[in-house]
Amino acid sequence: MDEDVIDALRAFDENLHALEDALTHDAVREAVFADTHDWIALLRHKLIPRLAGPECLTVAVAGGTNSGKSTVFNLLLGGDTSPVRATAAATCHPVIAAAPDLAKRCLEGKIYPEFKAIALDDPNAVIGHEAPDDQLFVVESDALPEGIVLMDTPDVDSIDTANWTIAENIRAAGDIVIAVLTGEKYKDDRVVNFFRAAHESGRVVVPVMNKADKNSDYEIARGQLAEFRNDTGVKTEPFLFPFDSEIRESFKADIISEDGESTLTDYLANLDTSEVRDSVYRQSVVSFAKSAGGFLTQVDKIEENLSGVLNEFNNRAADYAQKYDPVPGEAIGGLLHEYVQARRGPVRKFLGNAGGTVAKGVVSVGSSVRKAILERVNLEPTRIIASAEDVKTVHEKEIARLARELATSYLASCPNLAEPAQTLIKDGSNSLQVDDAVDRAAKDLIGDQDLSEDFRAHAKVMLDEWWNDPTSSRRFIEAADSILAVAPAAVAAFVGINTAGLGTAELTAVTWPLAQQLATRAFEHSFGDRIFDFLKPWREERREKFLEAVLANVTEPVTGQLESNLAPLQGDILETLRSSQRTCLIDSPTS
Repeated sequence: MDEDVIDALRAFDENLHALEDALTHDAVREAVFADTHDWIALLRHKLIPRLAGPECLTVAVAGGTNSGKSTVFNLLLGGDTSPVRATAAATCHPVIAAAPDLAKRCLEGKIYPEFKAIALDDPNAVIGHEAPDDQLFVVESDALPEGIVLMDTPDVDSIDTANWTIAENIRAAGDIVIAVLTGEKYKDDRVVNFFRAAHESGRVVVPVMNKADKNSDYEIARGQLAEFRNDTGVKTEPFLFPFDSEIRESFKADIISEDGESTLTDYLANLDTSEVRDSVYRQSVVSFAKSAGGFLTQVDKIEENLSGVLNEFNNRAADYAQKYDPVPGEAIGGLLHEYVQARRGPVRKFLGNAGGTVAKGVVSVGSSVRKAILERVNLEPTRIIASAEDVKTVHEKEIARLARELATSYLASCPNLAEPAQTLIKDGSNSLQVDDAVDRAAKDLIGDQDLSEDFRAHAKVMLDEWWNDPTSSRRFIEAADSILAVAPAAVAAFVGINTAGLGTAELTAVTWPLAQQLATRAFEHSFGDRIFDFLKPWREERREKFLEAVLANVTEPVTGQLESNLAPLQGDILETLRSSQRTCLIDSPTS
């Protein structure tokens, strides 16, 4: 084998194990690894264990229930080695027969390291369920050609479904699979599918019609063999063994070819074991690579599904963030006040400081200011913002409302999602404590009122422009500051009134006599338009913080398992699997 292919097989197996370990949710693991047992068994029971080089040729005797597999196995060995029972699913564990040296190597785990090999001391152990599923029983035999190991397997259509996996693993490990058939089993769907899969994956399938009717030169058996070969695509010459109890019990009879010119024993003895083994191995690599390509396509579809759901949920949170209408409070007022105070003369600076002191005594707005505001915005009063704390309370409720609506929308989406995303989102939604999550989101946002350096820089540039403007801009700044100095929450009322963002319709003021006049003047000088320009970057920052808060407290708890199981489908593991699969597919020649 090409060293690149060998390295690729090992890398694929290693990263496939890593992917299995990384997928922590059963729904994702089941979706990703659906219908993969055959080719994974081929990889782990055939391709990886045989990378050390050709050790021997494995001939597996397989078939349906009561087809006589153990009888054929014993006939090839010339003695009663594997227990024969007239009951269904008698053989529960594989039995290997090999020449003494090969048998010793099997017991040392050097031939079939994927199985746990022990010597067959008690034949009844083969038909019991006490041994683990990966148990392999080994017996010595001098009847086999050099370099060949013969294996008896559980029924491929056993009433005990646990035997199916064992039989499929044996099929994967085998080079030649002797398909033991009967008149009752040659058309059975599971039997046909089992041997078709063996043939398509590179195994050499040799049909043997057991319990064949000798009448008319095996006419019925020949027709049945022809149907089986047509259904499975098998081209290998078939063999026949008659329904004759005396011959069968002696274990000295021959299993003859369809043309009567040779026997199955001769067929096995004349095989070029190295050539057959290499040919089967190379075809197996190609078969594996094609199946692995289908697997990777399946993984890509699952990744696309999970990514789409995650992006949709994150985008939905972003949409809700745009619905959030933040209203500035004391932080913005303090920034404006600091700027104006730094440029005022001593007397006005004193008045500004005094205003800041009396701002703690916030009271309801005077009638003249209320009249001026309401005339300009044509709104009926719905709420009085009496203080900065009141602004905070209103906004906590608004944030909570939006966060709760977002959480509810996630819950409502579950039935419309495809699997495995539906299960992942449902599990996340069920574990989400909505009230707690909403409360945390509101607290995170309200608790973070710091102004960014970017906004402070923007504010300074704009305020400098306004301050140096010979028109009315400076008066606007001073008017706004005069209000903010005595009532930092007043700016919230201005913005709320002009946008109806929170339905606020009244202005906070204090007992300072000029507050009413300054509020009226602020509106007369287009206070709203200017403050919106000033606050635009701040609003975007607040919406970003809202998004961060709901993502952390609402979205991520719902999508957490989806995201953690999506990550392995997007990282280095999948890239290595794709690269390894391409190497096996391109560089492995077919025979």
